[in-house]
Amino acid sequence: MNNTSSTRYVLRICAIGAGISLLMLIVMVCLVKILHFVSASDIVQNGIPMDIAFQGKLIDHTRILTSIDVVFIIGWILSMIGIATLVRTRSKVLGDVALVIGLIAPLLDFTENEILLAMVQYMRYNDTLKVVWIIIRQFSYLVAFAAAAVIFVGLWSEKKQDRIMCMAGTIPMIPAIFGLYIPWLFFLVIFWYACWFVCVFWFLWSWSTHRLPENTEIQKSVY
Repeated sequence: MNNTSSTRYVLRICAIGAGISLLMLIVMVCLVKILHFVSASDIVQNGIPMDIAFQGKLIDHTRILTSIDVVFIIGWILSMIGIATLVRTRSKVLGDVALVIGLIAPLLDFTENEILLAMVQYMRYNDTLKVVWIIIRQFSYLVAFAAAAVIFVGLWSEKKQDRIMCMAGTIPMIPAIFGLYIPWLFFLVIFWYACWFVCVFWFLWSWSTHRLPENTEIQKSVY
């Protein structure tokens, strides 16, 4: 397999990662909104009293949602590696920053999920643990937004494809910021994630189908 084929292969894997994250996001939303899975986040934040039967249901639902979210995070990491690789072809510094920030966000998401699962399983909702969980949760979203902003700066160019990626992937982020602080607008955060992964999938996949000459900067970044 030559360098060009290998580069396409890597970009397609990263694009598929974005597609997997989008699919897992849709699955989680459907489970909560359509199948009425119990949201552990709401329970922990609002302190809703529970009987034993409800506690068992909450634990089961949280385990399922957390497992799905792990797959979401894996896809997210792959997609960030791919998009940061393309940013690195324009600016090594911005590409490296995008990669670091882009990997911190899903790792924070994973940490937040593990804390939430532990609180649900052991039924410990003390104020200190809740504050730590909320801070990590909010920070994970803000770091994800920061990564998108860096990628916007790194990819912006005169090319139509680059501008579509930048604008469609970041414009929905502006109202999503309000969703972090206004509970009834939180759906805007989910909407931004959906838009982001659609754009990243399309952008990486389209790059993977382009004719890539030997020894391009993309190949240098991948290897």
